[in-house]
Amino acid sequence: MGITKQEIIKWNAIIKNFNACNSEAEKEDYLQTEVEDVNLFKETLQEAKNYKPVKTKEKTRAKTACTERHNIYTQEEVMDIFRKNKNNIDVIVNEYSKRELTDMYLAIYSSRPLTASGKKRIAQNIHQYIYTLHRTEALLG
Repeated sequence: MGITKQEIIKWNAIIKNFNACNSEAEKEDYLQTEVEDVNLFKETLQEAKNYKPVKTKEKTRAKTACTERHNIYTQEEVMDIFRKNKNNIDVIVNEYSKRELTDMYLAIYSSRPLTASGKKRIAQNIHQYIYTLHRTEALLG
């Protein structure tokens, strides 16, 4: 293990107190009492000043949080919505937003539709899936 949490807290306190000093002489006196090697400390601070953190996890967290806000439909709920509207796609398109239809598509196909797909195209794809499922059930008896 590298630097411990306690060491980081101690560094933070030293840097805060160092920045609170008003004059260069006061800063030098403070460093002489708190730091073993003043020159190494200054060089390390200079290197840390050039540090630029790499953003890796923040985008996935944002996407996850965005996904969690959407309505989550089950396959049965989507089928009930289409049955209640007697498979009238125009009613469904007028009643639901593109985001809701995308969530319904996700419940049926376990993937998102193409971003270029409009509300009507998404609803038609869902309708076609349900129609095919019912035909298959009727054929298999």
